[in-house]
Amino acid sequence: MSRQFKQIFILLLIMHAINTGTVSAQGTGLVLSGGGAKGLAHIGLIRVLEEEGIKIDYVAGTSMGGIIAALYAMGYTTEEMTMLVKSDEFLRWSTGAIDTELKFTYKNNEPNSAMIDIDLKFDEEKTEAGLPSHLISSAVIDFAIMQLTCGETAAAENNFDSLMIPFRCVAADIYEKKPVIFRRGNLAGAIRSTMSYPLYFEPYIMDSTLLFDGGIYNNFPYDVLLEDFSPDFIIGSKVADVTKRPGKDDIMLQLENMIMKTTDYNIPDSLGYVVDIAFENVNLLDFQKADSIIARGYRIAREEIKNFSGRTERITQDEIRKRREQFRSKVPEKVFREIYIDGVNDRQKDYIRNVISKKDSLIDIQQLKEEYFRLATEENIKSVYPEAKYDYEDRTFDLYLEIELKGSYALETGGLLGFTIYNQAYIGFEYYSLSDIYNRFSGNLYFGRNYSSFRVSHRITVPQRKLLLIDLNLSAYNRNYFTSEITSLFETTVPAYITRRESNLRTSFGIPVSNNSSLRAGLNFTWINDRYYRSMGFGEQDEQDKTEYFYGTGRLFYESSTLNRKQYSTEGTYIYGGIYYNMGFERFRGAVNDSLEMEDIFNQDHGWFTLKFRNLRFYRLNKKLSLGTQVDIVVSNKKLSNNYTASLIDAYKYEPTVMSKTLFGYSLRANSFIGAGIIPVCNFSKNMKMMAGLYLFAPFRDIEATDSGVEYGKYGEQLDAIANMSLVYYTPVGPASVGFDYYSGERKKLYLFLNFGYILFNKTGLE
Repeated sequence: MSRQFKQIFILLLIMHAINTGTVSAQGTGLVLSGGGAKGLAHIGLIRVLEEEGIKIDYVAGTSMGGIIAALYAMGYTTEEMTMLVKSDEFLRWSTGAIDTELKFTYKNNEPNSAMIDIDLKFDEEKTEAGLPSHLISSAVIDFAIMQLTCGETAAAENNFDSLMIPFRCVAADIYEKKPVIFRRGNLAGAIRSTMSYPLYFEPYIMDSTLLFDGGIYNNFPYDVLLEDFSPDFIIGSKVADVTKRPGKDDIMLQLENMIMKTTDYNIPDSLGYVVDIAFENVNLLDFQKADSIIARGYRIAREEIKNFSGRTERITQDEIRKRREQFRSKVPEKVFREIYIDGVNDRQKDYIRNVISKKDSLIDIQQLKEEYFRLATEENIKSVYPEAKYDYEDRTFDLYLEIELKGSYALETGGLLGFTIYNQAYIGFEYYSLSDIYNRFSGNLYFGRNYSSFRVSHRITVPQRKLLLIDLNLSAYNRNYFTSEITSLFETTVPAYITRRESNLRTSFGIPVSNNSSLRAGLNFTWINDRYYRSMGFGEQDEQDKTEYFYGTGRLFYESSTLNRKQYSTEGTYIYGGIYYNMGFERFRGAVNDSLEMEDIFNQDHGWFTLKFRNLRFYRLNKKLSLGTQVDIVVSNKKLSNNYTASLIDAYKYEPTVMSKTLFGYSLRANSFIGAGIIPVCNFSKNMKMMAGLYLFAPFRDIEATDSGVEYGKYGEQLDAIANMSLVYYTPVGPASVGFDYYSGERKKLYLFLNFGYILFNKTGLE
């Protein structure tokens, strides 16, 4: 009997031990709240947990907490996470900025004064205006997340329980008004969903459902950990603030109050402990403060760990290392075989395949990245979502691209508003047609007292081994120069001292040399009609002299650009080099009341070569300071026109500053010259810059008026200085600028300006 009792007692002990082991196997869960850039503090907390040997068995998070939770579940160390979030690449993810080396600018259209773009979609039932639904493009972060997670998704076989640490994250279905829990599938889709803050990022689409930031309904998903894993203990990391009362001008806080459900950040003492990491003066996108944010998370966690460390299971540093190594050994190499395209018709797929230009049967992730951005920067493509799927038999990935095209039509508006007489309005239109080739038809109109113009153009893109770009442009403009240039907006001026009217037909074809450069050749035809007074003492009734030109121009040029903006650039490089041959004729007709005793009619032929070179380059000195250098060289054997004024009007012009484009600039005109300058830039913030400029202009030979008419002066006689200072703020639609220009060679030397918008023009026939 005693023996049977002992056997029963031993059996009960074994059962108890098994049961106890099962309970302890429930382990410890970690839940990370959302909070934008403040969520980087979770990295500091995780570092403390690992240093103290606290074993984390499950992890869940929302929004930024979901991203950090995913990185931890994928086996990232806190050092690797820190390096990632401090990298320039991570900052580009948060702003949508494309890496300079991946900017495919060789297809850029001619810059114009557009400030607002509206895509239009027409169908049989309705017309839709494609107003922006989000502030930044998701192309950069979509590829980054896919690149970051595809190997780990394959290693876990699409099961989030099979990651190094079982993982959960939360997104929001705003139609059904409920949270969506990600337990399996593609890690990239889960992360992309949980971080899709409304109006900032484009929503993630899963099974035709729009998914947004999980913080809308559950910003602290400890209940998900309880439901899915029943852990013994939950450590919560809270960085989110209690939603504040919005002001009448704080749109983002108004939006947060409208859509964000109140979240309870308290975990019952019997279930766990919450580390509350509070912040002051850290905004949603302050990722540049990563060091201080992570350090604060570490410091607060270090102070509070004594309050809960005794209630958790321990793990050694060696066991943590082996755990990571074991999971990482399963992660396959990121090599891609097939690319599948969806969302467009068959002929459009042919065009897209040729744009991607995949040459080898297998390509690595870096090659794929270049081809992806080549496609994502196509002007007629609205969005490209990449999804990587692993073939376990072939041991390679296939890439699936979900493509959405822009509307076939687009409208543009913009211009310039300033406290000078130089104001103008701009309106443009575009029509896109994509099949196995790409056609783009566009046109624009400029309206203003000083400058009016129209342009119509047609571009054909043929996607062969090298993309072939064929451009046809027809444009005309009327430009007036007044004796009181850039004076008060309300000042009454006499008629234009000089008026130039031009019509031109420009053709070109080109091929890319690199991602951001092209080589092009073209033929232009230009008709010019200049009307002008050769004396400053003219009256309203006086007749103007007239000079007409007709030119044919052959040109071959190379152009490369990585500049960050179409005006007031502060980063990147622009290089232009071209050779031109121009031939044509000049016809002069003097005014009836001409008292200068010039002949009434004069004709002469022209033929000359021109070499042009420009190099604009910005260097980053530190976070706050940059330095730009600019060199312009024009060399030609151009003959002078019939008289001094006509020769100046038809000469090449040096335009180193934005405002110099609006001046006639007597001292800035020559047929051959060199100009050079430096451009210090102070970066107060991403959108606020102080820019200065100091330039020297040296004509090879000055154009001089003589008793007999006009002639070239001696070599190297003239040297002029131009100085500029401007404070620029980049609004979402265009730059606002205030400052001054100084020109040592002009009659009026100092010009003040206060502008909003762009000072850009349609190209001339001699450009």
